[in-house]
Amino acid sequence: MAGTNINIVKRRPWNHLVRDIRISLVYAKSSISFIKEYRLWQGINQYRWLSKLLVLLAVLVGISFIKQLLNWYHSSDTDELGILGSASGVLSSIWENGQQLFVLGSYRYVMLFLIEVLVFHFVRRALMITTGEDIDTRFRTFLSCQYRMLGVTLFCIIMEYVTSTLLNIPLRILSLGVLSPLLFAIVQAYYTGIIIIDNYNEVYHMNIKQSYYYCWQYGGVTLIVGGIVAVLMLIPVIGVLVGPIFGSVVAARTMHDLYLKDQDRAWVYTKYSKKIKDTRRVADNVLE
Repeated sequence: MAGTNINIVKRRPWNHLVRDIRISLVYAKSSISFIKEYRLWQGINQYRWLSKLLVLLAVLVGISFIKQLLNWYHSSDTDELGILGSASGVLSSIWENGQQLFVLGSYRYVMLFLIEVLVFHFVRRALMITTGEDIDTRFRTFLSCQYRMLGVTLFCIIMEYVTSTLLNIPLRILSLGVLSPLLFAIVQAYYTGIIIIDNYNEVYHMNIKQSYYYCWQYGGVTLIVGGIVAVLMLIPVIGVLVGPIFGSVVAARTMHDLYLKDQDRAWVYTKYSKKIKDTRRVADNVLE
């Protein structure tokens, strides 16, 4: 029952990975028509001048991001075998690539932070249509979420850099640097997905730590949503708008569907939790 404590049992992380990916792709296929049918953009003007300013800044940062990406692509050395002859060469290559990727990744997260107003709106509008619930979309609620997003963004920037660097070290040592782009793409997709799905988790009052573990449990969804957003954001100018909007709707619909499928279980949001209050009113009609 919503509003009551639930018993916590651990779920193996990334369980049902294939199922989660499949359902994410199904909702990705239908989300464009969903946005059009229910006119999810309605009500976006309630966030006043601040939303317009943030969106404009995000577009400007997006243009700069594309320029930096092209510069990095043209300046990158595709033949790195020569530098792998010594330990110092390996460390130098890792450091230089890490710095470049950190800068590029930071651009993406800055854009997502600035575009939070769109993610906030479309996640909640999609949930209102999907669940029939009256979800808070007031301006002051958005401001609270924008402040929270600052912490989530900084966390993901640091974690993406640390994770990419640590995973890249054995690849460089084993002369498998050719796999680095794929590795970086997966890591970027994962932490980009966390940024988007955290907006869904925030609706149900998870703190940032709980949200992180919840995204880990649904890693398939996190990867697909983040991958879609990251790819769409590469589209010049409009990508910074289209990517987060589309990813937000896919995330909200997918996570709600999986919640209904898995609601017979009690989820552990963090490894330290004992009991967590279930605030999802949508479960009332299903459990009764």
